[in-house]
Amino acid sequence: MCPSTVKLAKILRLTPEEFIEKYKTNKLNLGQIAVTANFMDLSMEQTMKKFFPDFMYRRSVIRKERG
Repeated sequence: MCPSTVKLAKILRLTPEEFIEKYKTNKLNLGQIAVTANFMDLSMEQTMKKFFPDFMYRRSVIRKERG
């Protein structure tokens, strides 16, 4: 296991195994996503693409359904 994964899990007060499982299954809450993105030094756009890949697509579908 990578030392940075262990360090990040400790920051989030999770076990490394629990963090990896939540990360892989996209089950992190918004606070955990913010801390993880900050730790990984991601920009806002990179964070959106990594954690919310279908966000813009779903938004456009909702707009089409309404109008």
